[in-house]
Amino acid sequence: MEQSAPAAGIVLIIDDDVFNRSGINTYLTRHGYTVMEAGDEETALLLAGEHKPHAAIVDIVIPSTPYAPTNSNRSVGIQLARHLKRLDPGMGIVIFSAYVDRGAEVREMVREGARGIAYLKKGVRPERILRALKDTISGRLVLDGITAGTKAKFAQEFLDQLTPEERPWIEKAILLVPTLTDREWEIALRRASSQNIAGIAISLGITSKTVENHITHIYEKLGLDHVDRRAPTLQKSSLLAKACMLYDLTKSSD
Repeated sequence: MEQSAPAAGIVLIIDDDVFNRSGINTYLTRHGYTVMEAGDEETALLLAGEHKPHAAIVDIVIPSTPYAPTNSNRSVGIQLARHLKRLDPGMGIVIFSAYVDRGAEVREMVREGARGIAYLKKGVRPERILRALKDTISGRLVLDGITAGTKAKFAQEFLDQLTPEERPWIEKAILLVPTLTDREWEIALRRASSQNIAGIAISLGITSKTVENHITHIYEKLGLDHVDRRAPTLQKSSLLAKACMLYDLTKSSD
């Protein structure tokens, strides 16, 4: 039996500017989200550990504790984003930068394997924040705060770092991504961002068996179903994650 789809989800907003937090809170609440707020890293980690949010909106320049000063030269928000991803790899993270370009630090997180991340510049319309939340919760990589040229260069660098054994599998999978249905792509992204089968089933309101069937079809359609036999040193899940990330990067750079 199919399960009923859950509500929009829980979002944690971390920003030391109360006015900014309040505005985003009001907007997201109107769209069905349950919203919590924090003004510093320490409070955010306490709330995240207790309430298990589906996503977090993180300002890069925040204080580390409630009484610490804000230092624009320190990327406490990036540090927090890493902590949140370790707490829950499937948590969507929307990172904001107001003044200084921290794109290099965000790209380093991606190199480390983080998925379900958006990097936006402050001042974007609320509708873009809402879409970024949905994208990151589903496991997508959104780098609006980085120029198209930089994204294309980053994608090529990542591709060049693949091993000779990985590269043909991933290049083929990228070409075959358009053959996936919308539902299969959604599940592929969530699986690529380390969400387990039970978690995917709950978030999409379907059974675990349905998720398993979709994953089998995804591997078949992307040409990854024979990896275990033909390249036993490789993992299908890792190849899928890298293919999804590179596809997102190349499409957003077009």
